[in-house]
Amino acid sequence: MFAKIAASFAASCFLASFVPATGTRTSSLTADLAGVTGSKLAVAAAGSQLVEFLNGTGQDHRGRYLQDLWQFDIEQMESSHDYIQWMFPSDEKSMYNRHAPVFTVEDQEVVKSDEGIKANLRKSLKQFLNFIGLSFSPDGKTVVKAANFSRRLIDIYDDDYGDLNHNWLRITRVLRCLKLAGFEAEAHALLKMLEEIVNSEDGEEAKGSFRFWKKALE
Repeated sequence: MFAKIAASFAASCFLASFVPATGTRTSSLTADLAGVTGSKLAVAAAGSQLVEFLNGTGQDHRGRYLQDLWQFDIEQMESSHDYIQWMFPSDEKSMYNRHAPVFTVEDQEVVKSDEGIKANLRKSLKQFLNFIGLSFSPDGKTVVKAANFSRRLIDIYDDDYGDLNHNWLRITRVLRCLKLAGFEAEAHALLKMLEEIVNSEDGEEAKGSFRFWKKALE
């Protein structure tokens, strides 16, 4: 199922990796910059590029900081294919981005124990939920349809590729990242909302992907 789009997206992401870096900050950026929270202790403990990036002090393979990705609008999130692997790392090697990090057990433990990194991940999650037309409920315990849900239907929940929408793969990645990072409650809240969507007329074309979304939390 995934093989039919792997080649096209692999090619686009490979070319994207040669685009000049968009990050405008210097390597001396620290975690106390506006909008970025993080612990220097976590960076020292892990010593990994991924942890530094999630902490807000390090860059991805294109020289971007996490705060740069937070500035992406919906169109940028849709058209760019090499940011999601950094914002939501997985324990499996990416098929589409040869520069993507792997979320190792060591990195997972650092993330789980660092409140600053967890706060950053929550902010990234809110951004992604908005991208797929969802949001947290006021009490933060459930995921609900956002005001832009109807406008995001075609891009997110329709089968634009004749077999697979690449955003369904992104949802799988996000769910897996949440599981590995210890965000069990948030992951299951998202999965519950997705189940409601695919069992409705709105998301019936994405129903075949639900088993992959569910498996990501195993």
